[in-house]
Parts: sequence; C-alpha cells; structure tokens
Amino acid sequence: MRRMATVMEAPSPHESSNTVNTVVILIGPIGAGKSTVGKLLSVKLGLLQIETDELRWKYYEEIGYDAALARKKNETEGFWSMYQ
Repeated sequence: MRRMATVMEAPSPHESSNTVNTVVILIGPIGAGKSTVGKLLSVKLGLLQIETDELRWKYYEEIGYDAALARKKNETEGFWSMYQ
C-alpha cells in the first residue's frame, strides 16, 4: 500500500519573515499507518502532532452525529455501510 505525505512550509504571522513553520499532512486509507508514521515524524522532527481522529468527534457532536446508529449499522450491515 502506498503512503503519501505532503510537507508544506508557510511563514507564521507571529514570527519574522526569516522563519517558517513546517506542516506535514499524511493522507491514506484506514489502517495504512498514518498515525504511527505521524508519531514517529513528530518525535524525529520535533513537531506537534494533531490527529484528525481526535478532532472529528467534536465535529460529529456539533453536526448531530448519532454514534448509537453508526454502531448499530456497523454491527448489522458491516463497517463500510457507514460510509455509503
């Protein structure tokens, strides 16, 4: 399975124009190892790691996501039924 990583450098509005912030975005399918690679990169590069897995639950709550319904669909129709 192929993993893709994008590294972008953008000046921070809070720093002088001589410095840049590094943002690494890992994109890939479920189970590809994005979180594992992200943790390793975070340590190696000394960067803060933010996983969208952590952020999505707050977003789901804001839009009225029904976790009980999703759990039921997963149990009765399988994992991929939640993405249709």
